[in-house]
Amino acid sequence: MKLAPATLLAAASALMSSVGAPASALACAAPWSASAIYTAGGQASENGIVYRANWWTQNQDPAANNGGAGSGEPWTKVGSCSSCAAPPPTPKGLSASGTTSSATTLTWTAVTVPACTVTGYDVYENGALIGNPAGSSFAVSGLTPKTAYVFTVAAVDSADASAKSAPLAVTTASAGGGGGASSGAINFHLLIGAGPAADTLALTGGNYDDLIMSNIIAGVMYGHIVEEGYPGIRFNKDYLIGSIFAQLLQENTATYYYQAGDNRIDPSPNQQAVMGAGQGGPYQINNYAVDLVAGSYAPQGHSLINYVAIQKNIGFTMANAASQYAKPTPPSFNNKYYGPMLTAFFHYNDMVALSVTGKGANGWPPPGSRPMTKPSRISSTCRTVSSTSF
Repeated sequence: MKLAPATLLAAASALMSSVGAPASALACAAPWSASAIYTAGGQASENGIVYRANWWTQNQDPAANNGGAGSGEPWTKVGSCSSCAAPPPTPKGLSASGTTSSATTLTWTAVTVPACTVTGYDVYENGALIGNPAGSSFAVSGLTPKTAYVFTVAAVDSADASAKSAPLAVTTASAGGGGGASSGAINFHLLIGAGPAADTLALTGGNYDDLIMSNIIAGVMYGHIVEEGYPGIRFNKDYLIGSIFAQLLQENTATYYYQAGDNRIDPSPNQQAVMGAGQGGPYQINNYAVDLVAGSYAPQGHSLINYVAIQKNIGFTMANAASQYAKPTPPSFNNKYYGPMLTAFFHYNDMVALSVTGKGANGWPPPGSRPMTKPSRISSTCRTVSSTSF
């Protein structure tokens, strides 16, 4: 059941008013030691926090291994201990920004206490603790589209936690923006004649919408620079516009790990092999310094790093082009906005090189010289079956 923001706010206010004054600070137990043995009920302190052992434990840091009953963790957090005389003031100015269908970013005014250090903040979503950031901001993810949430925040020092802030109501956006929710799936890495697709992107929920759109926009740019560079050339525009995203699906490792709200195409540690030396990132753009006409690193105008629009974010120049294969792939290649545009220019540069080198018998036909009977060789291809609704 979904509650309206006003209902949630009223419930949150009632809950806050029913909570009494914070308890006084605990006496600090002996500092936790990795070599000490703790049995059920034993206590230890770390960074001004008291923890109680749930059972026999040794060398399990309570700060990283604590939870309530049934959590399976060896420690339970009891509370704060310290010389701070009182809990800190209640945080003010809680606000949200960048709210999407599945995420939002909370910020508030930092709390200061004379002669005492605020160690962090407790962030609550609909009354449940969801994070303990050290600073005055927190990124919330995993939200449901078109749903109302109430957030509060409390400051924490070594004496105790403050009262919770005034509640903030946030309603997430619809999935897929103004065009309605996405649905269906994109199946890729097909084994033609041998079996079904090896991988799938489930579009329901809108997780991949912004990634798809950034690739489509790059595809439109690809078509634009082709038409600017070769006026009158004939080509299959739909095929070309979709080819950037098709290349990502074909060349990347596990594109389904992508998370909306993350600027990285490949956020998972399981995908980082594509960012290794000479790999070229999610689109495998691993030939961005060599001159495609000269076949060397000599500066002759047909290297990807010759294009002013993209060269600064590549991180290589003609002076150090020959060292590209010994260095990791530039981080910008993994950016969901820059990576697709880089790929558009990569294929345009490939087309220019073919036009220069392929003259003569059996060579590349002059642009516009005869109708194309099939899509030109101006991009990598990927056989993709899709069912989409944006």
